[in-house]
Amino acid sequence: MFNQLNFTIQKITFLAEEPLLVPEYKGSMIRGALGHALKKVSCALKKFNCPECPILEKCAYSVCFETPIPKSSEIMKKYPKAPHPYILEPPLETKDRYEPGEKFECLLTLVGKSKEFLSHFTFALNVMAEEGFGKGRGKSKLISLDYLNHDGSWVPLYFSETNEFLGEPHAFSINDIQNRKEQFNTCQQLEIQYTTPTRLVVDGNLHSKGEIPDILPGLLRRLTLLQYFFCGGYLEKDVVSLIEMSKKLQFIYSDFQWQDWVRYSSRQDRKVIMGGFIGSIRYEQVPPEILEILCWGEYLHIGKGTVFGLGKYKLTPVKSS
Repeated sequence: MFNQLNFTIQKITFLAEEPLLVPEYKGSMIRGALGHALKKVSCALKKFNCPECPILEKCAYSVCFETPIPKSSEIMKKYPKAPHPYILEPPLETKDRYEPGEKFECLLTLVGKSKEFLSHFTFALNVMAEEGFGKGRGKSKLISLDYLNHDGSWVPLYFSETNEFLGEPHAFSINDIQNRKEQFNTCQQLEIQYTTPTRLVVDGNLHSKGEIPDILPGLLRRLTLLQYFFCGGYLEKDVVSLIEMSKKLQFIYSDFQWQDWVRYSSRQDRKVIMGGFIGSIRYEQVPPEILEILCWGEYLHIGKGTVFGLGKYKLTPVKSS
């Protein structure tokens, strides 16, 4: 499944030139600053609002941050937006101040055709650094971008000093996911560790646990829509059997806590509580078909607020004692 789905992962490195005063969880702040800068560098027809713009399906800001349903779409015609094709992962450290000379790093994942806008994002990151971000708009300098290679190493992609791209980032695809899945062939147990608050909606309500039967339907929907809208238009349909298979799985251990964090919404002009669960759960004998889907989600996150870095989890093989 998901033979057309693909994505790249870039590490962004800023160097603080003034004190950077940032919140404990930094995902929303980074998204707000980057979105403002991307719109500034991408908008070619400023007299139009985004929904009325005649080139909204070709604009980096519109495609990635507004993400309207294309007129040619055969699905979701009554919905205003498709899933956003990017993920920003902030540093998980809780420090709220970076002094001049300190590095500030975050990750940017681009899905499918959104990779075509990498140069737009890079230009916007330079603008974001120059204009400043965080409380007091502390200024910094974009130093470099590196991409995650198939072997887990970081490879130089862009240097700001020379304003030069050094090649193309590795695009993760089904082959990489299957290689990741094979790393669990000899393990007796699988642990899922949720490292950022996960906002999972089940039957219309926020869920407080990350059991596979609960996360799988939403994850399959997310992967299906990302592939359909951004990776060639193929719509996966054979998902019911996987969902039914997952209902038979029983966990052997779980430990979850609820974690609230607050972000400021400029559109709503108010503070918004964005709570979610963190913690871990352990299973024995997860079927390979489901494990493959979980490997996709390990990179592409689950639930609501993925653009802020929410819904991140890590799969860990465990050998039973």
